[in-house]
Amino acid sequence: MDHFLEIKLVLPHMLLLTEEHLLLIETSQKVLVWHVPTHLIAGATKLKNGLIVELSEKYGHRNYMGLPLDERTIDDYMDDTYNWINTIAASFNP
Repeated sequence: MDHFLEIKLVLPHMLLLTEEHLLLIETSQKVLVWHVPTHLIAGATKLKNGLIVELSEKYGHRNYMGLPLDERTIDDYMDDTYNWINTIAASFNP
């Protein structure tokens, strides 16, 4: 069973962490943008306009997922979300 663990608001998106998945949801449209199994999360990399969620192996045809941030939200969300994703990676892949 996939139990809810945490929600992180990263406007205009929401990251939903469960025991088995990390989901990116676009909040205004309530649309699932992407999801990955938590055990595949290897870490995060900062880019100029967002974050890359790196995967330890390909999921579908990708070995990463993008989390775009606009100029207004980079200062508010970049560092905290980067640290949060890397903490998830460390706890699910010690």
